[in-house]
Amino acid sequence: MSTRAAAWWPLLVAIERVVDATTAIHVEVAHGAEAPPAGQTRSIAQQLRELGGAVRTRPGPGAVSAAAETADHRVLAALRQEVAGAGAVLAPWGDAGPDPNP
Repeated sequence: MSTRAAAWWPLLVAIERVVDATTAIHVEVAHGAEAPPAGQTRSIAQQLRELGGAVRTRPGPGAVSAAAETADHRVLAALRQEVAGAGAVLAPWGDAGPDPNP
């Protein structure tokens, strides 16, 4: 693996965890769990848009905005945690992107 690819690996893992948490929410709700409130869904959707935009537009964006909701619906808690984790991976890079030679 190239050093550049290795530098991006933590973010790839974090994004995969976000996808897994999103899938788990869908499965839980499809199997009868109560759907989260619309306001909390909009809040996490905004964080996901910010995360996606940050990854697309700059090599090293800052952290994704903090959670607007303090008491997430049960099915959103894991997703919110994974989105925050992905944002935390991005934060130390600043505008320069990941260091290909850590």
